[in-house]
Amino acid sequence: AIVAVGDFDPAAMEADIRRRFAGLEGPEEPRERFEAEIPPHEETLVSIFSDPELTRSSISVAFKGEADEFVTVADYRGRLVRGLYNGLLNNRLAERAEEADPPFIGATSSRGTLARTRSLYLLRAGAREGAEVRALEALLTESERARRHGFEESELERARVNTLRSMDRAWDERDKTHSAAYVGEYQRNFLTDEPFPGIAYERELARRYVPGITLEEVNRIADEWIHDEDRVILASGPEKEGLEPPVEEDLLAVFDRIGQAEVAAYEDDVGEGALVPVRPTPGRIVERSAIEELGVTEWRLSNGVRVVLRPSDFKNDEVLVGAFSPGGASLVSDEDWLEANLATSVVQLSGLGNFSLTQLNKALAGKVARVGPVLGPLFEGFSGRGSPKDLETLFELIYLSGTSPRRDAEAYESFLTRQGALLRNQSAMPRYAFLKTLVELVSQNHPRRRMITEEMLGDLDQDRVFAVYEDRFRDFSDFTFFFAGSFDLEAIQPLVETWLGGLPSTGREEAWRDVGVRSPRGRIERTVYKGLEEQSQVALVFSGPFEQSQLNRYRLSSMVSLLRDRLRERLREELGGTYGANVSGGAERIPVQEFAVQVSFGCDPARVEEMLQAVQEEIELVRTELATDEEVAQIREQQRRGRETAKETNGFWLGVLQTVYQFDEDPLSILAYEKRFDELDAEMIRAAAVDYLGGENRIQVLLMPESAEARDDSDGAEAAEPAAAREAA
Repeated sequence: AIVAVGDFDPAAMEADIRRRFAGLEGPEEPRERFEAEIPPHEETLVSIFSDPELTRSSISVAFKGEADEFVTVADYRGRLVRGLYNGLLNNRLAERAEEADPPFIGATSSRGTLARTRSLYLLRAGAREGAEVRALEALLTESERARRHGFEESELERARVNTLRSMDRAWDERDKTHSAAYVGEYQRNFLTDEPFPGIAYERELARRYVPGITLEEVNRIADEWIHDEDRVILASGPEKEGLEPPVEEDLLAVFDRIGQAEVAAYEDDVGEGALVPVRPTPGRIVERSAIEELGVTEWRLSNGVRVVLRPSDFKNDEVLVGAFSPGGASLVSDEDWLEANLATSVVQLSGLGNFSLTQLNKALAGKVARVGPVLGPLFEGFSGRGSPKDLETLFELIYLSGTSPRRDAEAYESFLTRQGALLRNQSAMPRYAFLKTLVELVSQNHPRRRMITEEMLGDLDQDRVFAVYEDRFRDFSDFTFFFAGSFDLEAIQPLVETWLGGLPSTGREEAWRDVGVRSPRGRIERTVYKGLEEQSQVALVFSGPFEQSQLNRYRLSSMVSLLRDRLRERLREELGGTYGANVSGGAERIPVQEFAVQVSFGCDPARVEEMLQAVQEEIELVRTELATDEEVAQIREQQRRGRETAKETNGFWLGVLQTVYQFDEDPLSILAYEKRFDELDAEMIRAAAVDYLGGENRIQVLLMPESAEARDDSDGAEAAEPAAAREAA
């Protein structure tokens, strides 16, 4: 089957497909599709696997069953019931992960197919090292709690609301759906006979059936899916000194222990009252302006807050929000750097106002509104998204994030536990050692650019975390908020005046501070020996001073595009030495004007020098020879097509508007950028390569397997022997 979905002429596309594929002939005797039979088994199978390259521990229980039919309307209703069960159990598992001493890092309940002929119900948890048994106990306890006591009607009602809202959103965006979504449906229909009735009919079925799905129906799922036969336990984790893998007998014993244990019914902990108990005193718009060429409206509020609005019809059910204020972590002392770095993570896991995170998620059932604070090196602000139907909730979350972060000792301890396990897992990865070395070299080991380690968490101070956060979000008089999406200016105005105009303002004047992070000068090379697999990573970073202008940023971007294409062709297509070479580049505006171009790729350790030589040759060709007319035309077309597509998204407008306002640039330069495409020529690219690839500042970091270190030491010893002999002579 050939599937084509997109913006094209159907007749022309069909003719092109026939021209390309009509000559293909199938075999005279087509192969019969083989569907593997999965043999049943009464005993519980156990697989325990450890490997030095694994960086995290996990435990899973798989229950094999009969494959689910999905043909009739009744089958569709059954799928809705199963989806509700998984969603409800996943909510409970998420709550357990938020405990002060969580039994697992995270856990999920899911159901799928196994070799077409069987279904597979999977309970899976990410475990802390050496705590696989405890994670399994928690998984089975929550599953058993659901089996014995069922779910609460309040839980099911929230799940019904969320399911129907998800369908409504898909319906609202039906004329904005990405082509790939249709392709996936058509592929599944061809390969598995899965129906594709279309969102209109699916929404109709959901609205017909979801309200009538009973608690009894959902509660029966546990008995259908969970059984003693056809059961498999899968445990995996890192292999290292001092860490013993779980024992099969211990894992099997958990089932008997949970089966005989007293398991209490679930208590649905919901918050009480409104998200914001007392509405703020509204502000008012004191200044209005517009940038008609961009479709942008700007308001200044009485508390100093600036609001930039860009309504659009790119999506029917999307509003994006962003905000910034100068300062960020640069205004925090070196002693509080760690607290500033982790403040937003702690705050987001602690809930808002009178609601814990769990309670907040329950209160937001059926709502499409999410907001998170941002505390970067030079700016603080917010990022979020919501539905036009839930705009007031979106504004309430902004207001609460700015004025009512919630201190929660249990959430803080949970954060430390889970973050510690995550950092421990990351530190065991060879790529972590590689990136750590690269970051230290690029920043000259600046203390504010350190990668956070598990050991650092012991120095984190919860009081200082909230003190830093509350200071950075104490005064909103220099904040600028951005909104892009499907909204009406008249309808959004009272929300802006109430929730943004009601934010606290003291008139504090601030600017970011230069903390002294600089790229190094000269040539630096490092090799990191880490890992057992015979694979390598290579990173090259070129840097230097940069004269900021839109033209120079465009020149840099175009040069990066050419080098990316050249390296892909040379390293992957011609030499077959890598799956792909990534080339990225950019230029900082503040605190100093610097550019950086990075080339990175993975390859066989034995071919590193060959690949590096090829990279250097291609760089030299880009610097000394002109690109072909075809290459320039291709880059120009890619840029034009990419810009045209991006301009039809709210994310593009939110991003570019924040950029021009952050750096006090002319907003109309957004439109001027497109005029650069016609100015592009081969000499512009070559000159940019001379400016940005020919300097003296170059960092090279290699990741090599540990076995290569012994080989390198051996080669070095052999090379040293003749020199030593000559010196002695």
